[in-house]
Amino acid sequence: MCVAVAVSCAAVPRGELDGTPASAPQRWEFSDPEQPCWIETRAPEPSSIRVGCYAIDGVLHIHSTRFADGWRLFGESWVQKARRAPSVRVEVEGQVFSLRALEVTDPERREEILAGRGFDPVPGGIRVFSFEERPHER
Repeated sequence: MCVAVAVSCAAVPRGELDGTPASAPQRWEFSDPEQPCWIETRAPEPSSIRVGCYAIDGVLHIHSTRFADGWRLFGESWVQKARRAPSVRVEVEGQVFSLRALEVTDPERREEILAGRGFDPVPGGIRVFSFEERPHER
């Protein structure tokens, strides 16, 4: 249980991604319903964290925990950073994609996406992002 040593249970970020730059596919599709991936935010400096990626209707999505907007012991969550600076990079199976993070703010679309992920009922607090390709940059 995480009560005794809360820090050991937290996701520990790493720095800049170092995979092979790649162009985003026209349609995202994964054989695994939740493809392990990394998201790298760029502000104030490159920082990446492991998350689960998934495709709905060929669009790449990532969602947060229910506590993404809550108080944090160390810095901001990837959600807070992506809102402020939406130019991100995502690594999937060693390939790094330069993307723009777009928060899904429409309540009906958010519900639809999270219901598609198996949430029933859909809990509050979870933030959902979709992604579109942007020009390569480092």
